[in-house]
Amino acid sequence: MFIPGWLISLLTFPGVVVHEWAHKIFCDHLGVRVHKVVYFQFGNPAGYVSHEEPKTYKQTFWISVGPLLVNSIGTVALSFIAANAISGSGLWYFLLWLAISVGMHSFPSDHDMEHIHSSSKNAIKNGGSPLYYLAFPLVVLIWIANKLRIFWFDAIYAIALISFGGGLSGISTDSVNSNPILNDDMVTVGEYNCTNYFAEQSDILAPIETVRTELSLERKSLDQKDADLNIFRKQIENDIYDSTDDFEIEMHNSLVDKYNGDLRLYQADENILRIKIDVYNKQIEKYNDYLSEHCTAK
Repeated sequence: MFIPGWLISLLTFPGVVVHEWAHKIFCDHLGVRVHKVVYFQFGNPAGYVSHEEPKTYKQTFWISVGPLLVNSIGTVALSFIAANAISGSGLWYFLLWLAISVGMHSFPSDHDMEHIHSSSKNAIKNGGSPLYYLAFPLVVLIWIANKLRIFWFDAIYAIALISFGGGLSGISTDSVNSNPILNDDMVTVGEYNCTNYFAEQSDILAPIETVRTELSLERKSLDQKDADLNIFRKQIENDIYDSTDDFEIEMHNSLVDKYNGDLRLYQADENILRIKIDVYNKQIEKYNDYLSEHCTAK
């Protein structure tokens, strides 16, 4: 199933806003006058920054790659915060949505890369540093990344940043335990004996059981989708049609297009589920680490 670009931009509009804001802050920082900023709109492009022509290579380069830096760092920061939120809470889902949205709009446009490519060629032609040659691989990589968006590469990039940001997370036990009011009464928490104070603190970190159930149901649903896709693929492979009949060719091709669209949606859902499972497992690890550090095993 084909998803229009405007719909993706609408669902991930915070990323568009941050992308255009990144262009603007680099313009302001480098002294390039901005004429107009549209942070989000329905249409193509979803947003833009109109500014005067940069006078230096430095201005051209950093204004063009600004979103790659700002959106990428923003995604890691948001995922770091999300990893420390209560798994399955409204805040947790909200932060993950923000992180995915911001990460998916990290890549500069081909138009931005054309500016860097042209400026690099002119700089080298005018006797500039050989370091300007390093800009060409960057231009090629961004160009390839933009072309791979049809295969959800922008979402895959966002997911990679989220995984990295979540891996950096950790809750400081010093802040949790500062000046605790200890109670000598011991209670049982799973396989540990804890004081009342640490037992109450562990409840804050405990993973929510309903989230585990929801993840299990999502896993079963995706497994069923995978099985249905395999059946659909075999039906297409076994489809017999008249290769001289334009109508039958068109019908067959429409089936192939539908399969490819469903497959891309399945892959996106699979990647999102992996993020949820990874975050949930990290919550379990934090919970168990807290118990092992502050309580006594039975």
